[in-house]
Amino acid sequence: MRIGTAEIYRSLALLPEVEDSLIVNLDIAVAVLHALFVKLRGGLQLDAALIERIRGKLRSEYSRACSDIIYQIADIAYTLTGKRMEVPVALLRACRSKAANRDAVAESAALVF
Repeated sequence: MRIGTAEIYRSLALLPEVEDSLIVNLDIAVAVLHALFVKLRGGLQLDAALIERIRGKLRSEYSRACSDIIYQIADIAYTLTGKRMEVPVALLRACRSKAANRDAVAESAALVF
């Protein structure tokens, strides 16, 4: 079974600590990494135990789904029409500064890393 980002988002939404998430593929010179960005609820901080809980949740539901890197961020970038900005965020993380039109972002602060 092939899983997509929607399945990962649904799974992570069931964790009480996770308010929102975004997963992207980072294509860097030496590898392709799967980066997961999480917005946590109410002042929680991402620590080793929560990282393992997130990875465990994904592994238990989708045996191959596991992010190489998990970052905590303040907000998730969405377009004005409510779509997660997976590709622009991936390009921005790969240091391509012109990857997203800030006028198309619902909350432009979400694109600040």
